[in-house]
Amino acid sequence: MTGFDDSIYAQLCSPSLTTVAVDTDAIARLAAKRMIKHMNEPQKKSGEVYRIPGKIIYRDSVCKINGSSDKPEQSGEGGKNLE
Repeated sequence: MTGFDDSIYAQLCSPSLTTVAVDTDAIARLAAKRMIKHMNEPQKKSGEVYRIPGKIIYRDSVCKINGSSDKPEQSGEGGKNLE
């Protein structure tokens, strides 16, 4: 089971919930820039796609694919890998 946005509640529930952490500041900055651009050029349609990366924070709600009850190992980027 997984959640989204890595809220504090994901850590507090039992078992702790695996989530996707996103950079909400980057999303807000991009949204504000896009809104201002649209207000200045309302007739212009963009069609652009923006991707802001996130990372999976593995917690107790998941286990290794092989069925082991072990949690995935910590990776160098603050998340954990399912290897």
